[in-house]
Amino acid sequence: MFNAAHSARTTTFGRGAKIIRARGNEPLTLDEIAVATPSVFAIEKHSSRSERYTYIPTSDVVRGLQKEGFQPFEVRQGGSKIADKKDFTKHMIRFRHAGVRALPDSHREVILVNSHDGTSSYQMFDGVFRIVCCNGLIMADDNGMDAIKIPHKGDIVGKVIDAAYTVIEKGQHVGGLIEHIRSIDLRPAEQEAFAEAARELRFEEGAADQLAPALINQARRRDDVGNDLWKTFNRVQENLVKGGVTYNHTNANNMVSRRSIRPVNSIDGNVSLNRALWTLTARMAEIKAAA
Repeated sequence: MFNAAHSARTTTFGRGAKIIRARGNEPLTLDEIAVATPSVFAIEKHSSRSERYTYIPTSDVVRGLQKEGFQPFEVRQGGSKIADKKDFTKHMIRFRHAGVRALPDSHREVILVNSHDGTSSYQMFDGVFRIVCCNGLIMADDNGMDAIKIPHKGDIVGKVIDAAYTVIEKGQHVGGLIEHIRSIDLRPAEQEAFAEAARELRFEEGAADQLAPALINQARRRDDVGNDLWKTFNRVQENLVKGGVTYNHTNANNMVSRRSIRPVNSIDGNVSLNRALWTLTARMAEIKAAA
């Protein structure tokens, strides 16, 4: 459902999971984040954590990053079937810095993952937000872009701020890398192979064999039509992560039903699939360069 009380868009899923996204170029406010994703503003650690666990509210970290020019544009909060954990669950925040841009059509992002129930340390990832399709990409660990992990102890705010700048510094080549990927044309058979490999990353073996690669590779808008690797990657990423693609499935009794790809809303699933798709794209680029 959508919460019309905010300028941002809030989507709610089962077990208390939520996603709040900024509209346009205006970042999310702390009030919007607090209402939609209370785990970011948890005032104490979950009761299961020991005394060695240094509790710093993620909201303090957000404020620290804001002072450095990093502004939040999307926040995800995971759900829980355990009632007393719902306000302490894992959350993911995507930040942008006004002075850092990947390409004219894309923003560089620093992605923060944390929880206060023991399921996650502070983790920082490199990301890209493509404006035309609102796709939030997450880089894999090639070229020094592995996640930076910060345990819950010591000067957490200072360490997270340092990590944010490290992510930006290590990812200075991202704009050039994307330009290189955009310069690589794929033949129809190569696009099909890419989409088929991506399907296997998204689904368990055999679970979606009847989902044709061509459907995964279909464009949702005119700007995404083209044969280059960057557009192919973005089409496939959007269709597999955001879902909504429908296809016919025939069961063992030859009964045909309509199925639809569900969106990947969980934080772990979103991070894992995004990074796997980026690795697939990087490998395809290497193969094409060596041909």
